[in-house]
Order: sequence, then structure tokens, then C-alpha cells
Amino acid sequence: MVVTKPADKAALLTFSCSDCQHNVAVKTDYDLLVNEIGSYSGTHLIDIHNDENTTTVEVTADGSWTIDITDITNAPEATSGTGDSVIWVNSGNKVAITHDGEHNFAIIAASSSGIDLLVNEIGSYTGTKAIDTPAILDIDADGNWTITPS
Repeated sequence: MVVTKPADKAALLTFSCSDCQHNVAVKTDYDLLVNEIGSYSGTHLIDIHNDENTTTVEVTADGSWTIDITDITNAPEATSGTGDSVIWVNSGNKVAITHDGEHNFAIIAASSSGIDLLVNEIGSYTGTKAIDTPAILDIDADGNWTITPS
């Protein structure tokens, strides 16, 4: 599918396929965002690097699916959630993070100081990380997570 979004600007990509039963994959020009079996719903940050400008998204799914691409300002300031999400952290210089999933848990933070991999662990996680704010966090999770700024 051809993507319509502002050129040279990061965006949110939200994908959902609640009736999928087999492999579900979503790939942009630059990244494999989703590679799951069964139903899936989540949000991802795309085009955070200066040289990226997604123009197409390839979807593999065996059910009816939806995709929505919006401006990053639409990301919430959530402090908890489940699964893949994108959120803003607008205050503090540290975040306390928890995750109760079984598989890969990764958080990428993008701020005016750059892009940082805050967490990349397998399974449950509890920790505190330094962060420059405001920052937008791209969360890759298979379980429940919390992020508490301080």
C-alpha cells in the first residue's frame, strides 16, 4: 500500500488485525514492525532517523486489517499499557520501567539529544533509566508495562 504522510517527518503507524489466525507481518521501506502469529494490535514509531521517509507499507495478514498513520503529536502521555505502543514522556530525567511479558521487551527513546535504546531484554523487566525530556518512546512488548517519570 502507498503511504501518505508528511515527508521527512516521524509518524505513528497503528495496525490492527483482530481476526488474524496465522502470520501477521507489517514492513515499511526501512523496518519490519510486526511479525506475529494470530491477532495483533499495536502502534509503532516510523521514520525517526533523518534519512527515512516511508512511502510504502507491505502487509501480510489472513484477516481483515486496518492501518492508520498519524502525526507523533497524537501519541498519549500514558504511564501504563499492554503490547506495542508509542508514548510521550514530558517531564523528569529518569523513568522507572516494568514489564511482565515473556518475550522481547525493547524501548527506544527519541528526544532532541538523539535516539537511545533504553531497554532490550527478554521476559520480565524492572529498572530505572536516565532520559532526556521531552521524549517519545517506542515500546515493543508482549505483556503489560509501566513507565513512571521522576
